[in-house]
Amino acid sequence: MPRALGLIFVLLVAAVPLDAHAAGSAHDLAGACQMLLQGKRGSGEHIRIPFTKPALVCWGYMQAMQDFAALVDDNGRRMLGACLPDRATLADIVQAFVKYAGAHDKDLPANAALAVTAALQAAYPCEPVADRLGSPPRKGI
Repeated sequence: MPRALGLIFVLLVAAVPLDAHAAGSAHDLAGACQMLLQGKRGSGEHIRIPFTKPALVCWGYMQAMQDFAALVDDNGRRMLGACLPDRATLADIVQAFVKYAGAHDKDLPANAALAVTAALQAAYPCEPVADRLGSPPRKGI
């Protein structure tokens, strides 16, 4: 059931026209997040972000993606396909997205949710479920 809810969420986000997204395109979100990183003060879990619309949009969007990344299906697999460590701060996640967007400028998906998902999967890959459980992976079924 949780997997179905996650798929519905992803489909809804992907189906909404880009101009209806608060974050706009992935490039718009990357620019907003870049501005946030340039204007933030402090480090770790104790930072202050600029009180601007772009910074707040980036922060809120990435916080939602961080929450979504924590969801798992009935088999313990992360529904977003990214395994963020418990110690990863929201600023770390924003940084990972900005870095990914900069490296993939030409082939960055237009949809912000897809771009952030790809960035998180690249920055925080999941190990196979069998490895986490301590058993050898199953060969073909």
